[in-house]
Amino acid sequence: MLNFDKQKKETFIKNYVVDLNNNKKLMVRLPETVWKDKEQLQKVMKTLSVITAEDIEVERLEYLHGSFVYEVCIHDYLRFGFIERDSETMDCQQLTMKEKTNNNKDNKGDK
Repeated sequence: MLNFDKQKKETFIKNYVVDLNNNKKLMVRLPETVWKDKEQLQKVMKTLSVITAEDIEVERLEYLHGSFVYEVCIHDYLRFGFIERDSETMDCQQLTMKEKTNNNKDNKGDK
């Protein structure tokens, strides 16, 4: 079992995702329903245009078979999986979208 500083690894992956987005290298596939609704598409694109470390939740972090495995959720909406290999290469895969419920609809700021 490998001992590692969880907080340091979470900070690393959050900064990595922010850098990917800032360098226009974070590619996102949106559902067809979003593409068909121009108002929703504009809202989603505006939200995703800026990603900070605070917008990222690390849902999973573990070390398996010589690699760190991360699952992150961005803006409580997009989910990505990352594999950081000991060879210092990084693989990325978009996962399923996080389902919105009535309790976590896009109500940020609305009270």
